[in-house]
Amino acid sequence: MLPLVQHFEVLSEDELNDLVDASIENGQVWDATLCRKEYFPELIKINRVRIPPDKLRVLEYQIEHGRWYEDSYNFENDSKTSGIPE
Repeated sequence: MLPLVQHFEVLSEDELNDLVDASIENGQVWDATLCRKEYFPELIKINRVRIPPDKLRVLEYQIEHGRWYEDSYNFENDSKTSGIPE
């Protein structure tokens, strides 16, 4: 993710949404130390107003807690869903 940091300020809406969605879906990314403590906080700081509030809530939760957002648990299938609000 480090190569992307310099581009956080110039991401298009589609690029930002794709990055946020991929970040929410990938538990290894938001649980990685550098991503969790440096890269994601910088992404959020720069783009907070551009990230949809429901996705921001999920991303911040997963970064803070290092686990899937609780509302993303799919009880019907008894499995984790992507965590991305529909």
